[in-house]
Amino acid sequence: MIHINHQKRDKLDIMAAILEACQERMHKTKIVYSCNLNFKITEPYLEFLITRGFIEQSGVIYKLTEKGLVLLEKIRELKKMLE
Repeated sequence: MIHINHQKRDKLDIMAAILEACQERMHKTKIVYSCNLNFKITEPYLEFLITRGFIEQSGVIYKLTEKGLVLLEKIRELKKMLE
């Protein structure tokens, strides 16, 4: 029998997914699909990450910054510690 985990992701999981997606230059639509989110949820996270310098936006393209890469690594470390 297959068990599907329907547990909601927390904010850190969502931010980590977006940061990981933005390691490659991506359009918002591709970020939404690769993170399995919707536009309504994704938009505030992108805005939050952009205003703090973790992601940069160039036209319709989003890209992870060095600061964003550091944050992504810290989130991964924290998640690993909490396992």
